[in-house]
Amino acid sequence: MLLIQALSVAISNYKLELVEGERHATLNDPEKALHAFLQFSTSKLFIMGVMGQLAPQIAGRPLPDLFAWGVSASYFNDKWRSNLSGRWEPLVKSLVPLIVSNIEDEMKDVVRSTQELTRIALKVGFQIQSLKSSYNSVMSPIRDVTTV
Repeated sequence: MLLIQALSVAISNYKLELVEGERHATLNDPEKALHAFLQFSTSKLFIMGVMGQLAPQIAGRPLPDLFAWGVSASYFNDKWRSNLSGRWEPLVKSLVPLIVSNIEDEMKDVVRSTQELTRIALKVGFQIQSLKSSYNSVMSPIRDVTTV
C-alpha cells in the first residue's frame, strides 16, 4: 500500500510542477498536453493502472501478483513520503509522456476505459523494452527499495 501511496504522491507532485509552469507560462507544447491530461479527475488512477500493468518491468522480475510487491521494511519510517515518492518521480516523468503520446481518442474517454488502459500499457511496455537499458536507470531507485 505504501508503494502505491508514494506513486500517487509522485504523480501529484508532477501535476503540481506542470500547474506551476502553466501559471508562469513556461510550458512547451508537449508539457501543455501533459498538463491537460492531468486535469482529468481519473488521470491519476489511469496512470496508476498503467503502472500496475507495467509492474513486472518496473520491478525487474516476474511478480506472482501485485500484492506481493512491496516496500522493504527499512523504508517504513516517518520519511517514507519524500523518500519513496522521490524514487517514483523520475519514472513518472518518463512514463507519463509515453502514456499520453499513445492516446488516440479523446482523453476524457480514454482515462475512463479499461480497454484503453490495457492497450496503452502494452504499447508503453514495448517502448520500455526497446530502451530497457535506458529505463533501468529510472527504475532502479524503485527496485532498490522493494521486495517480492
